[in-house]
Amino acid sequence: GSAVDIFPKNVSPVQRLQTMSVDFRSIGLALLLLSAVVVVGAQSAQRCSLCGMNMAHMMHVRGYLALDGGQTMNTCGVQCGVVLSGRLGERLGAFEVTDFIGGRRIAASDAHFLFNSSAKPGMSPGLIAFADSTDAVKFQIGFGGEMMRLEAARRRMKEWRPGSSR
Repeated sequence: GSAVDIFPKNVSPVQRLQTMSVDFRSIGLALLLLSAVVVVGAQSAQRCSLCGMNMAHMMHVRGYLALDGGQTMNTCGVQCGVVLSGRLGERLGAFEVTDFIGGRRIAASDAHFLFNSSAKPGMSPGLIAFADSTDAVKFQIGFGGEMMRLEAARRRMKEWRPGSSR
């Protein structure tokens, strides 16, 4: 096979190089823009590792899980995080939840959970985590619900069915 010349015969070698460099710059710019769109799209469409919900507006209630092998998983809420952590069992290395009052990440084993209060920050039945037991009690006084620790929250979420009050 012989090469096909895409330029007319009257185009000089210098003009050919100038045209090709413009084409390569255009291709480079297009690839750069495409990669930026892919990154932004991936960030805005981050999905819950359990239920698949778009997590873009769920920063105040997320769950963060790390497996022993280094893989990380994020959940749209404390509720999905608790369910997923129970399913992962011994493969779970670390589990953090978001403190509802302060917005900071805390170890789930240190958290105080409020189950089924009248405040539902994500989905029913609503499981909210607090770093401080005093904050949890104050919230419970205002919004009801049942106070519990992590293992009880796992059991409760395993038992809960839509439409039930428990």
